[in-house]
Amino acid sequence: MSRAAPRALYAGAVFLSAFLLFQVEPIMGKLILPWFGGSAAVWTTSVVFFQLLLLLGYLYAHLLIRYLRPRGQLVVHAVVLLATLVVLPIIPSSSWKPGPGADPVLRILGLLAVTVGPPFFALSTTGPLLGAWWGRVSGTSPYRLYALSNAASMLGLLSYPLLVEPRLTTHHQATTWSVAYAVFVALGLAVAVRAARGAAAAGPAVVQSPAPTAPTAPTAPTAPNQSTAPPAPSARAHALWLVLAACPSLLFLAVTNELSQNVAPIPLLWVVPLALYLVSLILCFEGRRWYRRWLYLPLLPVALFAMAAELYIDPATIGIATLVVLYCAGLFVCCMVCHGELAARRPAAEHLTAFYLMLSAGGAAGGLFVAVVAPNIFSGYFELPVGLILCAGLTLAVLGSGWVRAARGRWRWPALGIGAAVTVALTVFALGKVRDLTAGARLLARDFYGVLIVSDTHAQGRRPATRLLTNGVIDHGEQILAPAQGRVPTTWYGHDSGIGVVLDGGAGYHPRRVGVIGLGAGTIAAYGRPGDAYRFYEINPKAVGVAHTQFSFLNDSRAQVGVVLGDARLSLEREPPQHFDVLAADAFNGDSVPIHLLTVQAFALYFRHLQPGTGILAVHVSNTYLDLVPVVARAARALGKSAVWISSVDHPRQAVYGSDWVLLTSSRGLADRLVRASNGDGTLLSPHVTGRPWTDDYSNLLGALR
Repeated sequence: MSRAAPRALYAGAVFLSAFLLFQVEPIMGKLILPWFGGSAAVWTTSVVFFQLLLLLGYLYAHLLIRYLRPRGQLVVHAVVLLATLVVLPIIPSSSWKPGPGADPVLRILGLLAVTVGPPFFALSTTGPLLGAWWGRVSGTSPYRLYALSNAASMLGLLSYPLLVEPRLTTHHQATTWSVAYAVFVALGLAVAVRAARGAAAAGPAVVQSPAPTAPTAPTAPTAPNQSTAPPAPSARAHALWLVLAACPSLLFLAVTNELSQNVAPIPLLWVVPLALYLVSLILCFEGRRWYRRWLYLPLLPVALFAMAAELYIDPATIGIATLVVLYCAGLFVCCMVCHGELAARRPAAEHLTAFYLMLSAGGAAGGLFVAVVAPNIFSGYFELPVGLILCAGLTLAVLGSGWVRAARGRWRWPALGIGAAVTVALTVFALGKVRDLTAGARLLARDFYGVLIVSDTHAQGRRPATRLLTNGVIDHGEQILAPAQGRVPTTWYGHDSGIGVVLDGGAGYHPRRVGVIGLGAGTIAAYGRPGDAYRFYEINPKAVGVAHTQFSFLNDSRAQVGVVLGDARLSLEREPPQHFDVLAADAFNGDSVPIHLLTVQAFALYFRHLQPGTGILAVHVSNTYLDLVPVVARAARALGKSAVWISSVDHPRQAVYGSDWVLLTSSRGLADRLVRASNGDGTLLSPHVTGRPWTDDYSNLLGALR
């Protein structure tokens, strides 16, 4: 073949591999989320798994290029590609469902490893391997292939919620992806064969143009037949590659946590930080014209201090939209600086696989810190302050000598001193924000499922002094501190709420056995009467201890109260029928809505545990960003149940919030009585609601956005 390999073949393989990489992540996330409680940490843990596997893929490519001849590379990689077909289709076995108290992190990592690990590993090798092959046989720079792969990643990321999820069931997604992966394997084999033949025809490997030393410096053209090998990058260069890749990875995951937990629990908001992270990679590696030090370095301290100032601020102070924009803009500036300096230090093509290896190692290190280290060493979401300080210190260390050389005359050392002063000031400021948060809380407890914060509030106007339980910006319970009002049901569970109407017996219906999905502070137990039995299902072990030690709803309840630890649906699947008079599903007011608790199959399971004919399923659907009333109405229609929507208002004196509940029952007569008992707040939902119901195999979160 000719010395220049077909660019379209290489570009097609790189594009398809990157597209499939970012399609499989949300597909697998959706497949396994129901087994692990729908927690946002499932996504973070999955991201870390994929980053680690990317690292292994890059290591494989590096060793393959370094130690094997072209024909040996072909044979080994062909075997790897063909072997990965064995695990198709990528549908996880139900044997991986966790038991009560099982470590979710290890379970998720193991599940992903055996289900999608081999194909993902093969896909992750494509970028560095094909880049090295392309540089060897064509004599041109392979780094634009890296920019192309990031563009394909962006397309794969954005197309999933917009095009794939609304149109295909989960199993169809997995099957379609598996077919597309088989096409990739065929394409990868064709590229490997051409690369081996091209290397044999070309003879000794050609040498590429040297790596640029600064993002604005022009690169001199190099003759294709030049044979002088460039020097190997130093250990310092490898270390710089690693830390420059780790910092933006840490920051984008930390900003994702901050936005999702402490700013606005908006579904799919996690896409924005990841998209900005990818855009910065695309711009910095597509060419040197996009990153300019004169623009981004002055913006960096502004971005760092702006994000530090926003830490733990009440979104109502400046507005959610403003906070989201400021965080995202700051993240983009930080990523551009780190990735711009990383691209400026990329080596010649002979050392491309080592460069990619350090890049992936840095990305994995940043992800591991956020997903594994931070939850075990921090009591709150403190990884963002750490990331901001790291970014400032890293920039000072990497560019400090450059700033000194760039400054002229007597301004050399003052320039470095100013940079050091800015870093110290940022450190003091960010740590001060952390101190302020911890000082105002009675308790902070963090684990895989989030950060629980218990704090006391003062009486304001008509609102009494209360003790509040939050997870990010979501209230999970509140108790009035005045002893005489300690048993008053508060927040979304007031007497006028849907659950209040049922448990008060306003419809002439007096439940004795009550099940509750979601514990919070245990507020619903305030309705318990002597002889009643209340059974809570809670996935977060720390929440159980907090409810018992910081609040008194459970301890003071007149009913017999029990707590079942583990995912509610998995627990109910294992249990015999509980014959509940009422089952309250209360887990849907955050951003990570556990969809598996809102499907037709889940509702059928709930009714299996209710008293036949007279049992009531009460679904709490209060949510700022999702309209879940139609979702529940469609499930009721599919099961032939009557549904009553009760929308209540605030009562500040009792610390009661306005709430929305949908009550489902098999009895039309009972439904009519519930409407009458709601004092005008209840509406009988039409059984003719349109739209496709959510099932275990289909859901459309984007379609539920308000």
